[in-house]
Amino acid sequence: PNIDKKSLYRRIRIVIANPNAKPLMIWGAPGIGKTAIVKAVLLVTKKGRLIDIQTSKMAPDDWALPATYKMGEEIKARDIPKSWLPVYIPTGNVEQDKKLNEIANMGEGGVIFLDELSRASGSVQNTCLKLIDERIIGDAKLGSKWSIVSASNRAGDDPEGVQNFSTALGNRFSQVNYIPDFKSWKEWAIDKVDPRILDFLEFNQEYFYTLDDDPEKSIFASPRSWEAASNNIALLMQDAKDQGTNVSIKDITEVVGSDVGMDIATEFQAFLRLLETFKKEDIKEVLTHPDKARMPKKAGSGFDQAEANALISLVCTSTRGRELTPDEFSKYVAYLIRLNNPSLATRGLKLMLEIHPYIHDELGEVAGKDKYKAGVDAFIEKYKDIF
Repeated sequence: PNIDKKSLYRRIRIVIANPNAKPLMIWGAPGIGKTAIVKAVLLVTKKGRLIDIQTSKMAPDDWALPATYKMGEEIKARDIPKSWLPVYIPTGNVEQDKKLNEIANMGEGGVIFLDELSRASGSVQNTCLKLIDERIIGDAKLGSKWSIVSASNRAGDDPEGVQNFSTALGNRFSQVNYIPDFKSWKEWAIDKVDPRILDFLEFNQEYFYTLDDDPEKSIFASPRSWEAASNNIALLMQDAKDQGTNVSIKDITEVVGSDVGMDIATEFQAFLRLLETFKKEDIKEVLTHPDKARMPKKAGSGFDQAEANALISLVCTSTRGRELTPDEFSKYVAYLIRLNNPSLATRGLKLMLEIHPYIHDELGEVAGKDKYKAGVDAFIEKYKDIF
């Protein structure tokens, strides 16, 4: 099934809390933060640590090596697990095995994370079979507090790199397909990612993740690449400060383009130029005097789409963190009506409702709860043809 970030957090949390539950396989496109989510859940739940196993780079002898031991007069063979594996070899003595298990758990245990398992060689996948299904490697047993989670790109994301993911292996997992969504990512990114990027993506969510548009691309927008773009903007600004120079919009565009692609970076550039053009007073006037507020520049019979998107995004995000008054909401709707563009106005209304979800509860659908009804009624009256 396809699941969002919130559902994935819950599924990982359940597996971590129940190590003997069926292991979880997370499918998903590159760059959407599959590994980061597992780490985040571990951090929040404080249930031990992550052992990140890059299975695509491993060989069977990276897990265990053959050895011999003497039992009475007899020499026997046994695979000895590598020291990084949190396992123990049962002795048959209950008390002794309990102590060995505690040592293997290393305290709280954690997660054995099998990364890119579908890219691993067939022999490594076979090595993982008993670990996943029976929690054993050779004669060794996995510590009781260790959970197993795996993640991998979908076959269509990398058809040449993905090996045959066998039915036997797949049957040992509960499998989910993680679909990233901007809203969940934004909640995480609010104090970690450059606010100009968040404002841009608020109204241009089609640029949040673009690999599915062209799987052949080597540079594409994703949660990971937008975070990288934000970090690189910060490094660029710091370098300019150290050197006593200025950073131009062109400089920022080039940095962003190296992470998400120049086509998207060019749109971001137009957004940055708008930030320079419109003052805070211009943004505020949309919510106070919409009939006088500055409009986007003209383009053909309407307005420039990129500038209009950016302007509405700025107005909406300027209200984040406080409650929008009914009067402000009605005046914002009046501005959307003034745009005389059903598609643009609908997107603008949707964005404001996403930022202020409590507005949904005050639309007059319940007696006495109609604080924002006037604004929505005005919107419907203007754009009734689309309802």
